[in-house]
Amino acid sequence: MLALDVDGRIADKGYSVPDRIKAAISDAISAGAVVSIATGRMRRSALRYAEECRTNGPTISYQGAVTTSTDGFSDIHTERLDPQTAASTLISMRNASAHINLYADDEIWVEDENEWATEYAVRMKTELRLTESLDHIASTGPTVVMAVDEPELIAGLAVQLRSELGADAAVSHSLPHFCEVASVRATKGHALARVSADYGFGPGEVIAIGDGEGDVSMIEWAGLGVASGAAHTAAKAAADLHIPGPDQCGVADLVQTLLSQGKLGR
Repeated sequence: MLALDVDGRIADKGYSVPDRIKAAISDAISAGAVVSIATGRMRRSALRYAEECRTNGPTISYQGAVTTSTDGFSDIHTERLDPQTAASTLISMRNASAHINLYADDEIWVEDENEWATEYAVRMKTELRLTESLDHIASTGPTVVMAVDEPELIAGLAVQLRSELGADAAVSHSLPHFCEVASVRATKGHALARVSADYGFGPGEVIAIGDGEGDVSMIEWAGLGVASGAAHTAAKAAADLHIPGPDQCGVADLVQTLLSQGKLGR
């Protein structure tokens, strides 16, 4: 099985997947491999990449909080953030004066449509849902609460939230200006382990490729953990191998090498 993150792994700076990488994914599937997208993106965005790359495995989104069936029509597994933890997270993010995106039922909820929110919605190719207060939606158990702001503010907020929430939540810092808070079981490592078990695969039969801090759990869990491109220090430390990013089609080269060695597929 092959689990692929999107941004910086298979998608370039223009958010498109090079043809060489799509061809390599097709070759891996033809050889008998199960290929899944595993990303921090919201479900609808993740599914667009799964469709573009014609993957044949379930799609993991929201850093592992949601796993969607291969056909894209139903969720296999969903982890929601405890309402009390969500409420505490909102307080800390507001005190830090960060912009907040709250995700529930694959919608982005915001209290104001500022530049951060609008730009993110355009990148996700979705619309924002505006509300006077996020507190009510947080009380239903959201998928993710995310702070979006300048990297300096977000870096400190991530450290603060990890200290405050401890074992009650998974705090990820996927990009310099993002800090996501989700259920402690909503990690890519947890999601990949569940999906692999459904196929009867153990860690030794799984390859995970990523570059962010949110990818560390799946890189550590997989038998072959791979860091790609300008990977986060923690991702590099966890990985067994480091390959070039999508601008050099590092994923394509790795897949073709493994296929030629008979190490990928059935």
